[in-house]
Amino acid sequence: MPRERIIGLAVNHGFAYYRDVLRAIVSWAEIRPHWSFIFLNPVFDRNTREALKHVDAAVVAIDSRESYEALPTGVVVVDVSDEVLGIPGPRVANDNALVGQLAAQHFLQRGLRSFGYVGQSQYRFSAEREAAM
Repeated sequence: MPRERIIGLAVNHGFAYYRDVLRAIVSWAEIRPHWSFIFLNPVFDRNTREALKHVDAAVVAIDSRESYEALPTGVVVVDVSDEVLGIPGPRVANDNALVGQLAAQHFLQRGLRSFGYVGQSQYRFSAEREAAM
């Protein structure tokens, strides 16, 4: 029998997007009975950083450079936030370039030739969508 794996979840479930992420994790985990999940404070305080040292892997929503820098080394971390530019490592996110291209294509197919994008350039998802338009 495989050894038990402990997965930390540091995701703010107050947002619909993150609730969907958590639902997907639950569905995936149902066929992995040797996995255990613990919920961690999505604010990367001292307690969360300490708890992350004792998990095999973590799914986190990195919302700032400081949160990323607070992560302990040696723990496999998957970012699901798609917010912070320049954060290396694995992440699960939308194909933002495709989202931007589809939006532009939608307008062009309707005869619009002049349109803009209103976003927030400090967020990865927004910068990638704008660049693709």
